[in-house]
Amino acid sequence: MKKFYFQIRSYSGLIFFLCILWTAIIIVGGCLPGKDIPSLTTLPNIDKVVHLLFFFHFFLLWRIYYYKKTNYEYNILIISILLGVGIEYYQRYCVAGRSYDINDIIAETLGAFLGLFFSRWLMMDTQSNNKT
Repeated sequence: MKKFYFQIRSYSGLIFFLCILWTAIIIVGGCLPGKDIPSLTTLPNIDKVVHLLFFFHFFLLWRIYYYKKTNYEYNILIISILLGVGIEYYQRYCVAGRSYDINDIIAETLGAFLGLFFSRWLMMDTQSNNKT
């Protein structure tokens, strides 16, 4: 995992493409009407896990793209949270069959924070690998 992270950083064009693609997936998915969203009723609250994972990867991809700029991690964190809150408000007022859910915002925020901690762990390991 550590080697992969260290090597993938050199493909900034690919990483940027993945960042934009993942951001678009989150925005489009959040704007779809309720009838167009597949039902995940097999496990209770599985949709919260999906929200967490989406924002974990959102944060992680953008953090990998901006790996040289350590002060950007808080900007990415704030943007992640604002994106989640913004989508929830948009769903409340503009999307049929969708509603504002504070638990979605909590899951999205938790996903972004987990991305922050995971990226710090990755960067710490890769920095120590660079010294050897």
